[in-house]
Amino acid sequence: NLNIIDQFLMAYHSIKNNLKNYDYDISLFYNKNFKFNETDFSILKKLDINIFEAEPDHPKVHFHCRHSALTKKLPKNFSHRLILDTDVIILNNLKLDLTCDWQAMYASVGCYNDETNYINKKYNFNLDFNIYEKNNVLYNTYMKDGNINKNLFPHFNGGAWLIKENLCKQFVESYIKAYELTFDKNHKKMNHIGIQYAQSFALIKLSKNWKPFSRGINYLL
Repeated sequence: NLNIIDQFLMAYHSIKNNLKNYDYDISLFYNKNFKFNETDFSILKKLDINIFEAEPDHPKVHFHCRHSALTKKLPKNFSHRLILDTDVIILNNLKLDLTCDWQAMYASVGCYNDETNYINKKYNFNLDFNIYEKNNVLYNTYMKDGNINKNLFPHFNGGAWLIKENLCKQFVESYIKAYELTFDKNHKKMNHIGIQYAQSFALIKLSKNWKPFSRGINYLL
């Protein structure tokens, strides 16, 4: 029941209070078609953040502005961008690997079926799904002992991504057309989650120099 402003304030203060091991800048992106009221905007302007109006990723997906968050020229130029949903709370210093081109967290075991095959082929990701495990064993093992295993099916949760600055635009261009899945009447099972699968496959295509986040970062039961 928390409104979007309170969610962001919790995220903001959690970052400021708990993230001590990296130099960073915070930017907030919001749909330009949905303005903040004066009270909320005055609160946001007092924070140590950059605020950007953004085009939504798709005209009918009002709450996603990740395209802008990944491609907008920012006041400071860092090596990577960490894209976070507004409901993410930082509880401790993050253990990020900045030698990687990207990092993300597995969204439990992925679905290997006609729908994911359709996404893989339609948007020219053309991944070889035969190399991936299609059960929970590897995922459970990873969460238990932390051993990194890239044979897990590539389905990453969109709540947090770390992407190298010079690869952001290429990443967006590789998945942006897949937003049409949200309204594909022939693939209703993918209407909600299809774009996340497309983004996951796009990450795999982006670079082989990657690893999943450390356990606990954007972890979903």
